[in-house]
Amino acid sequence: MPISRPSLWTRDFILLSLSNLLFSIAFYFMVPSLPLFYSYLLQSDNFTIGILVALYTIAALFIRPFTGIALDVMGRKYIFLISFFLFGAFYFAYPIISSFAGIILLRILHGFTWGALTSSSTTVAVDLLPPERRGEGLGFFGLAMTLAMGVGPLIGLWIIGSGNHFDYMFYTGATLSLAGFLLAMLITYKPFTPHPNHTGFKFENIFERTSLPVALAMLLLMIPYGGLLSFVSKYGLTMGIANPGIFFISFAIGIGLSRIFSGKIFDTNGPLRITITGIISLIFGFLILSLMQNIYGYLGSAFILGIGIGIIFPVFQAMVNNIVSPQKRGVANATLFTALDIGIGFGIIFTGWASMQFSFPTAFLFSSGISFLGLIWFFKANTYYKSHKLNNKKTTL
Repeated sequence: MPISRPSLWTRDFILLSLSNLLFSIAFYFMVPSLPLFYSYLLQSDNFTIGILVALYTIAALFIRPFTGIALDVMGRKYIFLISFFLFGAFYFAYPIISSFAGIILLRILHGFTWGALTSSSTTVAVDLLPPERRGEGLGFFGLAMTLAMGVGPLIGLWIIGSGNHFDYMFYTGATLSLAGFLLAMLITYKPFTPHPNHTGFKFENIFERTSLPVALAMLLLMIPYGGLLSFVSKYGLTMGIANPGIFFISFAIGIGLSRIFSGKIFDTNGPLRITITGIISLIFGFLILSLMQNIYGYLGSAFILGIGIGIIFPVFQAMVNNIVSPQKRGVANATLFTALDIGIGFGIIFTGWASMQFSFPTAFLFSSGISFLGLIWFFKANTYYKSHKLNNKKTTL
């Protein structure tokens, strides 16, 4: 008689996934639109735009370690809800701030809320998921962000249209985020027991050491990803593509397909083969994006890159959560997302610089090479993961 598997789709997990979808759409429809906004508002070059966009990610980077401590000391619920509310509220400030200094301050403050929100939402998801289906569950949880990656940029570019209606975009972001906040308030959060060793801002309380090898692999692979999200729309316009937002439709389809099977493969066979597949997809996807400068290369590379990104996110999340005790998941997730922020932030600035010094095709060719470095490092990270997963088998289930 087959053993029944615990359900993924509980009421609370559905509410969390829907709230994740709403704030993710609010985030992603600004990613390709903000460079256009800053070009319109400030008449800035790609390098300056890259810095302004990256400030958000850099701010998220600095807040994540402290968020990790707070999650493991104070619990998940209030950190999640407070950061959620502030994330939505800051959208109202964009239409009324036009000075360069004001934009810098707003980007930093908004980035703080994004860093706290994404770290806490992932930790809440891990708490709600049955351990034996964690990889699969995180894959489905990530589908919300997958849909946001496809729908969000299209919504943002459609809202601003040809008339530069950026105010409407910001108000829509606020509305979506605050609707997600209301759903998050309905969740019944798991009881929380603080980790006994969290007594201050020591290194082990800010960064989870066992997560660092996987986090470094994430950092390397997010460098190309950061540049892709921020500049692929401008790249499409240089090719003469009238609606570059179609890139994100193909990108989201690739992510969605990979998310369906990658979590199950991870839970059954481990991370090695599925992650190699994902990273090789990134290597070839960036090559196609660089070398095939037409609509076919643009959409084809989007699909292949989507497959790669769709595999990497849930697999790396499951890896770091499988090698720590439940009381240290907050710090482990914060460590992973810190690496993600460093990679994305550096990638935005680097791609902006490389596109000015050389060209967009050359910048994305560099991205393919950086993805190859990520593949090399992952083999070491996987060896480390296998030994620590074995040693922590009892504490992670």
